[in-house]
Amino acid sequence: MKRTTLKALFYSLALLIVIVSVGSAVGVTEPGQKFGTDRTVVIWLLEHRVLVAVINILMMISLVVLNRRAQIWPRSIMAVCSGLVALGIWCSNYATQTVFPSKQHNAEYYDVSYADTVLPDDQVMYVVQVGDDVRMFPREHLQIPHIAGWNVDGTDYTMTFCGLSNLPVVIEADYGLGESDLNVSIQTHNNLIFKDTKNDVFLQQITMESEFTDHKPKQVPNTLMSWAAARELYPNGQVFIYHYDRLLDKMINTAFQDALDVQFDKTREDEAAFPTLHLDDKRYNQKELIYGYDGGDFQFAFSIDDARTFAGETFEVNGQTLSIKYNSEHDFAYLVDGEGEQLPTHNGLFWMVWSHWFPDTVTLNG
Repeated sequence: MKRTTLKALFYSLALLIVIVSVGSAVGVTEPGQKFGTDRTVVIWLLEHRVLVAVINILMMISLVVLNRRAQIWPRSIMAVCSGLVALGIWCSNYATQTVFPSKQHNAEYYDVSYADTVLPDDQVMYVVQVGDDVRMFPREHLQIPHIAGWNVDGTDYTMTFCGLSNLPVVIEADYGLGESDLNVSIQTHNNLIFKDTKNDVFLQQITMESEFTDHKPKQVPNTLMSWAAARELYPNGQVFIYHYDRLLDKMINTAFQDALDVQFDKTREDEAAFPTLHLDDKRYNQKELIYGYDGGDFQFAFSIDDARTFAGETFEVNGQTLSIKYNSEHDFAYLVDGEGEQLPTHNGLFWMVWSHWFPDTVTLNG
């Protein structure tokens, strides 16, 4: 084969490697969502991540073989190219779980007296009570790990959190496949997908549905309140604390602060941190922090102002009896069924995220 032909093949293959390697890495990391990568593309890349990695490796091997025959690039450049391909594969599969280290199996909990030396009174807390066991999760301490686990009477529970959605969801860690090992994977439509690396399952947090299987974890209620309220109401509770002891932690918080500023700014209704939301449901301000309940064949949402107005009233939604309970002393709310049992609501997430995923949601304001 002529050198000119080999050279043409070499550069064509090199370009293809760049497209596939960079495209697959960007597609399943945050930059891809900045470009508005469609969710179907992200899910396809997740499902076929091994195939994509194998294709990248085979193309790189072919490039090395061509280079040995045509002597186009020096070995140093080929070594750099090989390293970049390897980096792309690593980013596609492991970058997020390295940046955001899961605490499912090694979370640290402290008593209220210690936590009170760390937390301000207005810290947002998510309180989970299972029997007599009470766990409290400060929002700011979930920002990096996103995941924290614990065990009560032989049952493993896991708190999952998405900062972009401002959403805590608590689940039983065994959702039909035995022990799980959840890690942060990627976000789509401003909501995280978690990867169970033990069972090779991907879970969309807001729906808690598996992408490639029929498994769906059982959700456990949590209650949103301030630290001042939680400290008073649950003096014997255990508080999750993340110590921010890595240099990387401070860098991550700084890097994501601009995105969070956009999410929480009620005057910027026409934008989200990542341009993948519809932003067309005006029943609430797009940045309103709402409480959402997924009843399976229907969804219901309310705001804290709704709770103050309609507290104690009973509603029939799609045949299910619902009632909002409101604690006026500490200004927090939760939803119960007709038997008075607390329901697992999505507490304090942005309306723009909830309404994107559940556009047919029933609300109290039309």
